[in-house]
Amino acid sequence: MKRFSVLSAFILVTALAVSASAQDTRQLVLCYPGGNIKAKDAEPSAKAMVELVEKLGGWKAGTFSSKFTSKISECDKFLAEKPPFAIVSLGWWLGHRGDNLIPLAQPKIQGSTDEIFRVMVRKGTYKSLDELKGKVVTGTPLIEGDFLLKVIFAGKYKESDFELRPSNQALRSLRNLKDREVEAVVITAQQYQSIDALPFANLLEPIFESAPIPIMPVVANEKATTPEERKRFQKALTSFCDHKDGKQFCELFGIDAFVPANASTYSAPKALWK
Repeated sequence: MKRFSVLSAFILVTALAVSASAQDTRQLVLCYPGGNIKAKDAEPSAKAMVELVEKLGGWKAGTFSSKFTSKISECDKFLAEKPPFAIVSLGWWLGHRGDNLIPLAQPKIQGSTDEIFRVMVRKGTYKSLDELKGKVVTGTPLIEGDFLLKVIFAGKYKESDFELRPSNQALRSLRNLKDREVEAVVITAQQYQSIDALPFANLLEPIFESAPIPIMPVVANEKATTPEERKRFQKALTSFCDHKDGKQFCELFGIDAFVPANASTYSAPKALWK
């Protein structure tokens, strides 16, 4: 659980911005709701990634800048400034896709561009979400409650069905589950893959799996970018993991590649959101 999540790896890998004009830089906003990554911790990796993307896109060195936040309030504030490009959570995009935000790319992890969310409990305690009604449920995905209820739970439950307690630390949530301080924890695919490393893993089991959900997108503001800029940006991302300077980083975080994405990629969660 000490490794970065898919989302945090994705943010660090793609910590870059749009090409700048001759007079000033244009920003990329990196919005990671509920994460526990601090901006200062992302800076070294961000710098290296920016330099490579500048090279791949043929942009002038030093023309990119970025803003990073894990706070919902700051995500809303920064993105209200209409940056040309942004890295956002899927939940945030679903709630704001009418703001001219076009999906451009997403990471492929272990051969898939989707992920499955799970609900973990202590073995032998509960068998279904129905049995969890009225119980304490926590986890990092709860930071975006609408995404949990509308997409992960596919609209089959409402907020009042559970006592939802958002968390920004998956490991702490799982320890609380082990200690019976909560009844269930919602986890991402990457968090689930790390569970076997926990000394108390044998005490836990999943009782729910979501349908496959597309991994978060890199988006462009259609009104703040040109088609040529968007194509150039997307091309730089999709060649990133093939470059010798990007390959090691992608392998470190288990990212196979970045692949093009568009609105149709997210048809299923969009339908659930409505």
